[in-house]
Amino acid sequence: TNVGKVDLKAKSLQEKNTAKYIAPFAKVADDRGGAIGWKLTAKLTDGKIKTIEGNELPGAELKVQLGRFLGKDIPVQSVPAIPANFNSDVTDNLTVLNGADVNIVSANAGAGQGETVVSFGERLEDEKETDRVQLAIADTNQILAGKKYTGKIVWTLNDTPA
Repeated sequence: TNVGKVDLKAKSLQEKNTAKYIAPFAKVADDRGGAIGWKLTAKLTDGKIKTIEGNELPGAELKVQLGRFLGKDIPVQSVPAIPANFNSDVTDNLTVLNGADVNIVSANAGAGQGETVVSFGERLEDEKETDRVQLAIADTNQILAGKKYTGKIVWTLNDTPA
C-alpha cells in the first residue's frame, strides 16, 4: 500500500542570499484517504559508524529527540509534545538509533491524514544547530586521524497503525 512519501529536509534554506537555518525534520504525506494510520521508523544500518575501510568508531551512538509536530488536526504546541492519536519511542530523552527499528512517529487509525511534520529540534532564527540530533563518542582516543566516518540511517514508512 502506498502511504505517501517521507521527506527529510536540509538544515538551511537560501532566501535572497541570506541563509535561514531550520531544525532537521521528517514529513509524512498520507493521501490515501480514510486515515488508517502509519508508522515511520529509523535505524542505523548495522548500528555502526565506520570509515570507508570498515573501521568502526567504538562506543559511538547516534541519538535523536523529537521537537514539534505540525499537521492536520494537531493543535499548535507551546512546547514539544506527542499529540493525541500519535505515538513515538523518541520522546523526552535522546534515543539511540542502532541496528533495530525505532518508532520515530506513528499515527493511530483515525489520525495522520494529510501532511504530518515532526522536527528534531527547535526552529530558532539565531541558531545554526540543534541539540536533538547528537553523535556521542565514548572514547575519542579511538578516532583515526584523517579518516571520515559515516553511518547510514534507513527510514521505513509502513501502513501499519501505531
